[in-house]
Amino acid sequence: MKVTGVKFWLFLSLVFCHPVITISQNFRKSTDSLQSQLSGKIADTAYVNTLNRISNELHGRNFTEAIYYANLAIQKAEEIDYKYGVSKGYQNIALTSWANGRYDQSLENHKKSIEMFRTGGMTNELAEAYNKIGLVYFYIAEYDEAIGYLNRSIEDYRARRDTANLARVLNNMGLVHDAKGDYASSTRYIIESLQLSQSFRQLRDQQNRTYGKGMIHENEFINRPILEERLERIERVSESGSAEQLANLCVEAAEIYFVLKEYNSALSYYRRAAEIYAELDEQVLLAHCLRDQAECYAELADFGTALEVFRQSESIYLREGNYIRLAAVVAQLGETNYKLGNIEESILHYKRLIALDDSVGHRAALSKTKVALAGILLEQGKKQEALSYAQSGYEIAREIGSLTRVETSARQLYECYKAIGLMGTALSYLEESTSLKQKFGDELTHREIAELQIEYESEEKQKAIDQLSEVSELQSNVVALQKQLLMLMGGGFAAFAVILVVMRNRLIKIRELKSGIEEKNAHIEEQNFKLEKRGRERELLIGEIHHRVKNNLQVVSSMLRLQQRKVQNVVAKEALFAGQNRVQAMSLLHQRLYQHGSYGKIPIADYVSDVCKHLAKVYNLDTQKMESSFEADNVNLDIDTAVTIGLMANEVYSNIFKHAYPFVEVLRLHSEIKRENGLTIRITDNGPGLPEKIDFNETGFGLRLVEMLATELGGEATFAGGKSEGLTVTISVAEAYIV
Repeated sequence: MKVTGVKFWLFLSLVFCHPVITISQNFRKSTDSLQSQLSGKIADTAYVNTLNRISNELHGRNFTEAIYYANLAIQKAEEIDYKYGVSKGYQNIALTSWANGRYDQSLENHKKSIEMFRTGGMTNELAEAYNKIGLVYFYIAEYDEAIGYLNRSIEDYRARRDTANLARVLNNMGLVHDAKGDYASSTRYIIESLQLSQSFRQLRDQQNRTYGKGMIHENEFINRPILEERLERIERVSESGSAEQLANLCVEAAEIYFVLKEYNSALSYYRRAAEIYAELDEQVLLAHCLRDQAECYAELADFGTALEVFRQSESIYLREGNYIRLAAVVAQLGETNYKLGNIEESILHYKRLIALDDSVGHRAALSKTKVALAGILLEQGKKQEALSYAQSGYEIAREIGSLTRVETSARQLYECYKAIGLMGTALSYLEESTSLKQKFGDELTHREIAELQIEYESEEKQKAIDQLSEVSELQSNVVALQKQLLMLMGGGFAAFAVILVVMRNRLIKIRELKSGIEEKNAHIEEQNFKLEKRGRERELLIGEIHHRVKNNLQVVSSMLRLQQRKVQNVVAKEALFAGQNRVQAMSLLHQRLYQHGSYGKIPIADYVSDVCKHLAKVYNLDTQKMESSFEADNVNLDIDTAVTIGLMANEVYSNIFKHAYPFVEVLRLHSEIKRENGLTIRITDNGPGLPEKIDFNETGFGLRLVEMLATELGGEATFAGGKSEGLTVTISVAEAYIV
């Protein structure tokens, strides 16, 4: 039992707060240089910019000084009416506050900065400012606010066609939806981010192979040469470089060793860096190194030493007021104590972590920690206390709207109530947890398929390019040799004997090259065959997923039908019946996908017709008393849009079969789907129609649902036909939703 995700939060804080250790190879020298510029004769705007640069370099390691320089920049910029300088000063205060866990202060200053960027027409700064404040809201689990600001950043970067930054912010948006448990939305953003980044990946890997300025990579082939280059630089800097540069290079080498799982080597370089940072009195960087050392000891299963070094790191973070990293270390102390069997110590650290998460506003982490602590307490037989923490974690997860946290906390509540003996309550939480887990599993499967497809297509495309280049080179060689033959043949009879020998050699070479071309062509054909095979395998896998989803929906429908039989209340029976029909409407789509294999494009006319026929059977209509006609253009839609239209059709046909069919001798039903300014779906009957004045707020849920779903598709739903005139329902869908 442990609190997972600590490294994830630290990763976010390190990446998004721009720590100096990865930005600057020589921090102190850079800061001293900037400070020396302040004493010289420079323009007022340059003076403000220098103050802001100093604040920016300090914000990850010295909260007090970073705030001091940012305030100086704001004061000076206001004196000279330099709005950009004021805006950057507020932004530096926001970044410094964020890096040290002061989120309210960070949000306040980010908003001041954004307002000044906006009113001052500094549009180039706005996109990144929106991204930064969105990430702060993400930290404190206010996901709707985070999504709002990240959407603005995406719009700005998209309008400016800044592909690299757009990919980065799309990925951030995917992380926010991922934290909520909305994996379908998360997948859309992450896949788009991957697709945009794909064109940069080959260039990035090629640059990494120069080993001059490579980042740590997932591939050992790239990491090894980068490591060798770092070690060579460490030797050079040890002889004639600065201490700060040497320490930073040692950290980089240690990080690569850690990725390569060579923990003893990583330890030696972390220790060397820590000694230098201690001599330089760089306390925050020293704490980072100590914590990294402790993680190496933990990987080596030396938990006693890891615990001691974690405590050293903890004391520095506590003294420096660096609450984010302090919370991460406290979590690791709790986890390490648990592994050592110090259960009471572990519980105390988790309770400290709860207080820290609560004080800085990490509500998602707070929910997770409480659930983890509940698990430990339950193992110790403290059932009521465990239940209290699990219930609190569940309520926080519900409040912030994180379905992932809801799932894990519901599972823990099941365990707690089961241990207490309240099996009815336990089963309700188990059902909620299982339902969410099933949903996550299906959506994550879709994401994995999409990500693998992107990676696979990129790799195969590169292979094909490489093979075509080889064939082209061989063909060029053949052409060159043929030209040489022609030149030799025109050399004259005097050199005939020599030419015969040369020609013989050249012909042999040509045959060899042609043989090589044939081999390459055969290899390309083999690769094409493999591509086709993998494509068929992918289609089978996607088909199996739709089959699985259809079966799951059938199970849900059966559960609703069983529940309907036990319910006595008429209104509740009708609600369950309507819900069952909606589930069946979605099931029909996945059945069609599974049977026909049209995974990307759905013929909407066929699907709507299926819904109508299914409902006619459900309502047990007499086919002799019903005349149905259908006109439709050939229109294809994606799965999400098709499901929405299927739900609307379900509601309209259900309404007709309930309220029109019983009052006419023969029900005349006409449906049509046309391409008119997008897509128009019109369904008409000859029933009693609608009252002259109808208030949709007082009608059943069905017609209101049609209106809401039509709005989601950028259109609207209208209901026409007075008393005894029949009913005509017209639904419009925006052009953007048509494949």
